[in-house]
Order: sequence, then structure tokens, then C-alpha cells
Amino acid sequence: MNDGCDAVFDMDMLDALGTRSFATATPWTDGAPFWEGVPLSVLMEHLGAEGTAIRATALNDYVTELPMDGLAEDGAILAMRRNGRPMPVADKGPIFIMYPFDQREELKRQEVFSRCAWQLARLDVL
Repeated sequence: MNDGCDAVFDMDMLDALGTRSFATATPWTDGAPFWEGVPLSVLMEHLGAEGTAIRATALNDYVTELPMDGLAEDGAILAMRRNGRPMPVADKGPIFIMYPFDQREELKRQEVFSRCAWQLARLDVL
């Protein structure tokens, strides 16, 4: 749904864009949970977003930036489910920006870890 210059999505609308899933360990979880969500590159393509970066803001006001370049290659998703279940706000939900760290060793660095905002509230294209 569009709201002026903003695009507003609910979980069903995000799911309708198509999802990707993978298992990966993170610095914030035990083991290697199974993550499922819409690829961030698919969402940006769907929106026709043009810019050099995405600013992600979490419910707790944590802010991080992700480069637009390489989104598809890096495999970032807006994870909406962990181990097949929706994530409550009290446990890093409802959306957690996640990368396939175990599939791409070069992603296992602080620069990329810092892009993984949980309790995601907003994305702004810069």
C-alpha cells in the first residue's frame, strides 16, 4: 500500500513478493537457526528504488546503513520467520535483517554484522 511517498507493507504483502530461506549461525543466536524472508534486493526492485544505500531503523532507534550495491549477491533477507515461526518483538522480531553468513565466509565481519537490525521498523532509500 502506498502512503504518500512511503510504501507500507504488512507481513502478507512481504510474503507475496516471494521468500528465500537458509540456515546460518549468528553472533546473537545459539546454533544455526533457519531464517525465512523476502530478499531485500527483491523488495528494492519491486519498489523501483534508486539510491546508493538503505537506512534501516529498528524499534529501539538503532540505525544502520546497507549499501544498495551487492544486495542480491550478499543475499540479505528481511527475515520474518526463524525456525518456521514468526518472531515476536520480545525476541528480535517481527523482522530481522539477516545475511547467509555460513554460506558466504566473506560476510562474517563486523561491518556486515552491524547491518543486521532486528525489530526492524523502517527502511529509507538514500
